[in-house]
Amino acid sequence: MARSVAEIQADIARTRTLIEEDVAALRGGLARRRWAPYAVVAGTVLAGVVLSRVPVLRLAGAGLRLLRMGLGAAVTAATVARLVRSRGPR
Repeated sequence: MARSVAEIQADIARTRTLIEEDVAALRGGLARRRWAPYAVVAGTVLAGVVLSRVPVLRLAGAGLRLLRMGLGAAVTAATVARLVRSRGPR
């Protein structure tokens, strides 16, 4: 027994509504994830390395040097802030 065109269109509309609800739920859940931006950045860097043919070890060495410099600056700023705080107002 064949279904009518109206029944088929109603099924399509209901399926579309369900899919839209699922996609909205996924987007909402993904937006609350803290790792999502990091995953995007990591994927972009990986694609850039592959496309540019830069040796990975050279890129990793540059990243480690940058990380070491940033940590040194953070330690220096924390030490200065602690020294200024410990002296108090005069």
